[in-house]
Amino acid sequence: MSVTLDRITIYPIKSLPGIEVAEATVLPSGALAEDRRFALVDEAGMFVNGKRFAAIQQVQATYSDQMQRVLLTCGGQHVSFLLTRDQEAIGSWFSQVLGISCHLEENGSGGFPDDTDAPGPTLITTASLEMVAGWYEGISLAEARLRFRTNLEVGGTAPFWEDRLVAAADSGEHFIIGETRWRGHTVCQRCAVPTRDSRTGEVVPHFARTFSSQRENRLPDWAPREVFDHFYRLAINTQRVTASGAAKQGPLVLRVGDRVEEMA
Repeated sequence: MSVTLDRITIYPIKSLPGIEVAEATVLPSGALAEDRRFALVDEAGMFVNGKRFAAIQQVQATYSDQMQRVLLTCGGQHVSFLLTRDQEAIGSWFSQVLGISCHLEENGSGGFPDDTDAPGPTLITTASLEMVAGWYEGISLAEARLRFRTNLEVGGTAPFWEDRLVAAADSGEHFIIGETRWRGHTVCQRCAVPTRDSRTGEVVPHFARTFSSQRENRLPDWAPREVFDHFYRLAINTQRVTASGAAKQGPLVLRVGDRVEEMA
């Protein structure tokens, strides 16, 4: 069975639900175009996200017009905005809904990644999400996707296959997706967001404790155990690798169905 890229999800506004797409352009930074292009920021200059404000998880977002328009829903309210025109209004709406003063910022050249050392797309396998969902009663594969919010989902593998893609700091490319080359930088450290229902924000008791215990017990032999200072980690952060001497061929694109190949 071949290993393939089966899903691509873009999150135009950091910390809000994403949109599934068939292809995504890779920016020079390694980030995906439109991913986390916008972010809510408070008066102290800090991100307004689910780690700090659980109420933001009650806001649902759907996108249209090539991700230029967003429909926001919360508590019976339904409002529509153009992301490139209505940024002040979006900030005002979130300030009212969340009860804090915040505004919307934009970075079209690289977005607002959690890991600035590895701003490439986060990657996980479907098998990993399925296994993790099975550790909890009532959590489906779809709900696991919403909780862990990963950009790229790979099929045709065993659970936690992505762990083996994490490379030493001085190594070259470690895997290829289609026409693009990547290095796995770290296994993502998770926060409080996956512990909560993706729509209601209700917390699953002992979620992180159960996760860490199961993750350690089921760590595959191929996983680089030395990168796990703790086991509340899932999916990998990536860095784009530029082939030396390669002629510029225009924008690189990831597509659903691209083959994923581990480097020897």
